Amino acid sequence: MGAGIKVNQETRAFIQDHLQDDLPRLMLLKKRVPEIDYPFAYQQIASRQKAEKKLPFWYSREDLIFPAPLSVEQASSEKSAQYKANLFSGEHLIDLSAGFGVDAFWLSSRFNRLTCVEPNQELCEILKHNFKALNVPNFNIHHTDAEEFIKKFTPEKRENITFYIDPDRRSVQGSKLVLLEDCSPNILDLYFDLIKKGGKVIVKLSPMIDLKQLMNRLPGLAVVYIISVKNECKEVVIQLEDRPKQPSIPIFTVNITDSAPISFNFNSDEEENCSSTFADQVGQYIYEPYSNVLKAGAFKLVGERFRLKKLDHHSHLYTSDEPVAEFPGKIFRVDKVLGWSKGELKQEIQKGGFYHLAVRNFPMSTNALRQQLQIKEGGDQSLFATTLQGKHILILCHLMD
Repeated sequence: MGAGIKVNQETRAFIQDHLQDDLPRLMLLKKRVPEIDYPFAYQQIASRQKAEKKLPFWYSREDLIFPAPLSVEQASSEKSAQYKANLFSGEHLIDLSAGFGVDAFWLSSRFNRLTCVEPNQELCEILKHNFKALNVPNFNIHHTDAEEFIKKFTPEKRENITFYIDPDRRSVQGSKLVLLEDCSPNILDLYFDLIKKGGKVIVKLSPMIDLKQLMNRLPGLAVVYIISVKNECKEVVIQLEDRPKQPSIPIFTVNITDSAPISFNFNSDEEENCSSTFADQVGQYIYEPYSNVLKAGAFKLVGERFRLKKLDHHSHLYTSDEPVAEFPGKIFRVDKVLGWSKGELKQEIQKGGFYHLAVRNFPMSTNALRQQLQIKEGGDQSLFATTLQGKHILILCHLMD
């Protein structure tokens, strides 16, 4: 396996032979194979199973060492890491929360130097081993925490430094954290040191973070990036700079698909200064924005930009009589619009039938409505339960190709 962490041939072979094994059953083999490092092998198999779809390139490399499964869970996906590598470049990248090193690896191709800061000794050893195996040039690793590193760090040229930080968003009990002050390290505590010692500060945050709160609490907020993968919002990434608070912030959003990424970009004041046009009735087509657009809060702007009418103030569904293929979201052809009378529902909704049900601005949960309608999830038809001009309606439709 080259320089770094040493693994004997028997352990290596065992890992590859049992990559797809059921983990509980794998535990039963412990006493049968004394010649292998079983705790190490079990960790590699468990972590590689988690990485197979999330990190296919890393999974394909037999020479790489994987940390505990939790570190794989907390790492960026390969697709989002690759996308971020197209956003940032410079002289010296300092990753203040390197972890497994997924982001650092992809970003390193855009910087001349890479410094990784990581408080966990085991992860430091894994970083060193993997980066050598991956031929990452000009890197060094510091076994310390972000707070201690920043305190001692003095840049030769501040403008050459780009800090990258992905705060730990797990509590000691394992629950997920969202607020800046709850994560570790606390960005608010490090804020002034970061912007004074670096030309740029890139922070990866929870997809649940409140964007308006960020704009109010971080005066140096320069850019916001919202990244979805296959319509699941994965990351909010912000860029901080040493500058006065700006009245409008650029917001770049993307949905990374199996084909081309689909973007929707705007300035925050555009949403504030535009207005929605509301529909009197549902047209021939229904539009549901991708998760990145909804996270960005472009509820009015997305309708205005594509000349669509909104169903209701809080519905965030849009309609038109002609298809708009460029829309950054899903497009549905409307089959029928139903009221809320029992007779109409009984006639049009097949009991025990399969529908993709979605609730948008409706006084029932998806599960409760599915039970009431006695339908199952799946099939070719979609069913939106929503509000149009204050009235509750159901929209039978099907997804366009």
